[in-house]
Order: sequence, then C-alpha cells, then structure tokens
Amino acid sequence: MVAHSHSLALFSLIPIILASPYRLDSPYAQGFRWLSPHRHRAATLVLPSGWSYTNCYSDPSTSRVLSTKIYSSSTNTQDSCVAQCNTQNYNYAGVEYGVECWCGNILNNPQVTTSCNMACPGDSTQKCGDGNKIGLFTKTTTVSSGWTSLGCFVDQDDRTLKGAYYSDSAMTPALCQSKCSTAGYSMAGTEYGTECYCGNSLSKNVGSSSCTSTCGGDSSQKCGGSWALNVIIAHVIVGNTYSYTKQQWIDEIKMASAQGIDAFALDFGYDSWQAGQMDSAYDAAVSSGTGFKMLLSLDFTVLSCSDNNIITTNIVKYKNHAAQLKDSSGNMWVQTFDGGNCRTDTQWNSVLRNNGINIKFVPAFFNDETNTKMKDMFPSINGDFLWGGAWPKGNNVLDWSEDDYRISRSGLSRPPDVYMTTVAPLFFVHYSGRNSIWRSDDHLYARRWEDLFSHRALVDAVQIVTWNDYGESTYIGPIGKDMPSGTTWVTGFDHTPFLQMTGYYAWAFKTGQYPTITSDKIFFWGRPHSKNAGASNDGIGKPTNSDWTSDNLWIVLFSTGSGSLKVTMGSSTSTFSVVAGVNKFTLGLAQASSVTAVLTRNGSQVFSVQGVVTYTNSPSTYNWNYAAAAGP
Repeated sequence: MVAHSHSLALFSLIPIILASPYRLDSPYAQGFRWLSPHRHRAATLVLPSGWSYTNCYSDPSTSRVLSTKIYSSSTNTQDSCVAQCNTQNYNYAGVEYGVECWCGNILNNPQVTTSCNMACPGDSTQKCGDGNKIGLFTKTTTVSSGWTSLGCFVDQDDRTLKGAYYSDSAMTPALCQSKCSTAGYSMAGTEYGTECYCGNSLSKNVGSSSCTSTCGGDSSQKCGGSWALNVIIAHVIVGNTYSYTKQQWIDEIKMASAQGIDAFALDFGYDSWQAGQMDSAYDAAVSSGTGFKMLLSLDFTVLSCSDNNIITTNIVKYKNHAAQLKDSSGNMWVQTFDGGNCRTDTQWNSVLRNNGINIKFVPAFFNDETNTKMKDMFPSINGDFLWGGAWPKGNNVLDWSEDDYRISRSGLSRPPDVYMTTVAPLFFVHYSGRNSIWRSDDHLYARRWEDLFSHRALVDAVQIVTWNDYGESTYIGPIGKDMPSGTTWVTGFDHTPFLQMTGYYAWAFKTGQYPTITSDKIFFWGRPHSKNAGASNDGIGKPTNSDWTSDNLWIVLFSTGSGSLKVTMGSSTSTFSVVAGVNKFTLGLAQASSVTAVLTRNGSQVFSVQGVVTYTNSPSTYNWNYAAAAGP
C-alpha cells in the first residue's frame, strides 16, 4: 500500500518510557522504529527469532493497544501468543487478562504501567497481562552492538529527533548510529531509506507505522519508511508566492506540519520566477527538519496541453530531491488539475515516464466516467483524485454520494492504486465573468473531516484545497502579500482558524480514533452581510447561487467537559449546553463588529473569547467570504 506518514527506524543509547498524550497544537502522526540498548525483563521463553518482551502497557479508555484479538484460551502462554502473531506476520504480540492474545502492526496510545501480574493459564510461571493491561512483545531487527529494536512507532510532534540530520545514499542503521554517536547524541533513527536523524529524547507519543524502506547502503536491512496510509496534502498556488523568501516557506511548512499536513502540492505556471520559488519550497522542506514533502501539481487551466517540456523538465529536476513525495516503492508522486482530454493514456505515459522515472500518477481528470471507468480510459494511472468532493454541487448539505460514485467508477485496484479526495472551508469567487459560490454552510469544514474519518478505509490521501488560493476564498494558510489583482474580498478575512482546527481531524484521520481534547477551544466564522442585502458600489453583482446559504454564524467548540456557552453578536445572543467533545452551534448573524463567546463550567468562567467577525445590512460591495476567529 502506498504510504503517507513518515516511518523512521530509531536507535537509542538510553532506556525509554513510552506514553501518548494528545497535543492539540501538534497532532500529526509519523512512524518510527525505536531501538534501545536497555535490557528488558529476562524470561525463560521459547520465542520466534527476533522477538523480545517490551513492557507492560495499559489500554486507552476507548480502544486497545493492539487492535486484533487472535484468541481467548484457557491454555494461553506468552510463547503461544507470540508464535501466533509471528505466523500471521504481525510486528507486535500482546497477552492480556490471562487468556487473551492480541496482535497488530499499530500501537494505539499505550501508557506504561507496572501491573501485568496475571498468571498465564497455560504456564503459571509466566505473566499474561491483567485487566486492560497488556504484556507487549516486539519483533526486533538486527542492529549494532549495544542496541535493541523496540519496533516501529507513531509520534505526534513536528519531528521526534530534533538534533542533527544526515542524508547518504549508502545509509545503514550502523552508519546512522555512528554519525549520531560521533556528534554526541544518544539516539539515532533512519528514515526514507537514506535519511538519518539524531537526538537525545523521545516523543511521548507512540504507535506503529511501516518501517519498510530498504536501506540505501544495505538492501537486506530496513531504514524506516516513506509514507504509510492516510497522507494529508495542502494545495499551494505557486503564482501567489512571488515575494516569498526561503524563510517564509520554512515558516509556513512548519505551520502546516504542526497541524498534521504532510506535503504541499505545488500548482505552477510558466512565469520564470515560479521555478525559483519551487526550488525554494523543496529546499525549505528539507531545512525545516519536519520531514515535510512536496509534489508537482500540473494545472491545465494554466499549462498548455501541448507543452510536454515543462512537465518533463520539472519531473527530472525533482525526482531525486530529498523533499519529493514518493510512495513506499520510491515512485515519484505527480498529480494534475484536469488534463484528461489533453492526451491519450499512451501519450500521458510517454511524457511522464519517458526518462525511465517511476511515477505515481494520481490525476484529477474531469472525464465523463458514466460509460467507461477512469482506469479503463487511462490504464497507466496509479490513482484517482476527486477535486470537487469538498463542496456540495447544489443547495444541500454535503454527503458522501459524490465520493461513492467516483470510487465506483474509478476502476482502481487498491493497493497499489490510491484514491484521493478533498476538503475545503468554502468557495466564493467574485470576478467579472466568474462570480459564484458553492454552498459552504453547515459547519462545512468540520463536517467534511468527520465524513472523511467515517470513510477513511476508502481514502488513501486527502488534499486540502487550498493553502493559498485567495481568488476562490479556499485558503487556510496565512494571507500573504501576493494576492491576485482585484481580490478585495480577502483582505481582513482570516482563515487560519480552519488551519488550527485541522490538527484535531488530521490526527483522527491518520490514526483511526479521535484524540482526547485536553484544552477548550472555540472556532467561529461568518459572512460580512446578509445574502439578501444590496451592495451600493459593486459593479459585478451578486454571485451565482447567492441564495445557497443562510445568514448564520457557524460555531465549533472543542470542549474538555460539559458546560454552558454564551455567544453574542450585536443584538443576537444565545446560550448553548455543552458536552465533552466536538460541539457545533449556529447563531443568527446581526449587525456588529465582533463576536464574544463565554464558556462556563461548574459555575466558573473557563474563557471569554472575542473575535473580529463584522456584519452589516448595508454593504458597499458583495462578499460571501468568511471571516474566522478562534481562541483562546
């Protein structure tokens, strides 16, 4: 299967304690293989080669450390359980509650405990976990003297090892350990086949991933991985980055990475300066130290169907760049916006692969699939990309029906083929000749993420559309200096609260479980005027579909517990009952220059947040864009 969250094989010279609290500000998952010289508890066991005892862990409150229960037996022993998991090619085995055997390749938020004291019924000299406590065994790998593998884990920080970084086409675990040891670090980790990271401390957050990339210097060993299931990409319009410095790229990459975004898809054109900005973006991804990736997005509303040179030139240019997004087989990920009518499948295959480069081609073709499936029209594609999945196409609440249809008509074989779909906060454009909205009500951004979570088994990648498309009001990144001429509806309309919200849903989408909310946070957004208002100085007119909306303030609250939320906007006010988790509310828009939200719990005020969301009954120009706010 193509992967999407980074996997790293990690080595250590210190004992480690593993825990996994969710951090709302840094939720994304990366996979790592952790190794340590710490000697584990001795046991007289007959285990398959490469297996060893790790530790005793408690199950999280809503799930299990390991997800697959193999059996419940009155003759259970550590030996028999590990043997079963090994036979079925799992990397982890666990005994629990005396009689239970669990296997898996993912660790779900384990917390170290010391009370795995229940005797195994098949051998009373052995311990088989306890109630909601699992004795964990790990399949280890061969490493240098003094090091022991503890498995491949998922971390939730911007980079688990934040010390030195090395890249070498001849990378091996021993070489990485040597480099880190020489530099004075006690921990080393290999990733992506050729990368080495060093540090002195571990993330507290763990879970398994796919450490399956072959080491560049020794094909018999594994050096972490590239991308496992459920990658999150943000679409970047390079044409809106003219003034960017490399440092600005680094800053925005770190912002995106901190909220679970794994890569930028660079939508580029012919301007000569754009080539320099793409170079800067790729190099900044490496310099950021986050493991962030880049990929090419061929936009055929900008590029010419007949111009093969710009496609080939950029593929050759970035094919071996350390920041290039590749799948676990080393195939270079390339996508499109449209272009299905530009070339036959043979012609596409030729222009993409005529230099012998292995391409993971995931286009967003707009061809009619009614009579012929996409894979039948284009056998050489490696995936299907539904661009329009982020918005309903009528005056209705968005559901999964368009994705269902696209999946049924794609003809994909997953894996290795991939299905990618989209999420966006809204859509509004107000140019002469192009003036319309798509319905963006109903807490669209949050609801779409929740739908993606519910259907995550069908989705390999999600693309946020977009990071910086100001013209269509779909941006979630910070507003830059390089807005297209005439985009007056963007200035002052912050969308970064949607970016802040992304972290929670990115974590859930990648891991398969919603994280525990550890701090209260509110998000709200609304339009600057009524859909029925008349603008006094607008030469373009109301957008098409202008009535596909309601005059509401949209509110999402991440709450740690029950309480009461009072929201006020001018003369409009309401008090809502709050429960622990994600709460969604609406409030009628009213003339005002701000919104105030007050959360109380057990008679005490938790927060009072004021955000700038203005509203008037007499606008001078039309604007269906949202202003968003968040706090505390």
